[in-house]
Amino acid sequence: MFDQCLYFNTTALARVLEREWTRAFKPFGLTPAQAFMLRAVLLQPGMLQSQLAKELVIQRPTATRVLDGLQNLGLVERRPTSNDGRGRVQPGGRRHQQHAYHARLIFFYLTSCIPN
Repeated sequence: MFDQCLYFNTTALARVLEREWTRAFKPFGLTPAQAFMLRAVLLQPGMLQSQLAKELVIQRPTATRVLDGLQNLGLVERRPTSNDGRGRVQPGGRRHQQHAYHARLIFFYLTSCIPN
């Protein structure tokens, strides 16, 4: 009935992709949003939160919530700057250092479809 409908087909595809990415990142205790943000932080440590939001094409409050989750997991740290109280985002914490190599392999493998 809707096989020629662009809207129906793109939203159906988006739901399938969301399920697949959710399944792929579940063993690592991450949501797809957290995994993609962590990948961005690993690629460009020191970005401002606003830069991360722009890079990932998400709203700043959404970026803040995702970063809160990553920070609670010990995977990122926020370091305040003189201009921005939220600060720059760095890979962080002891947990990150213990798992950095594996995290890089996993995230770059699973997200290799995304151009740099």
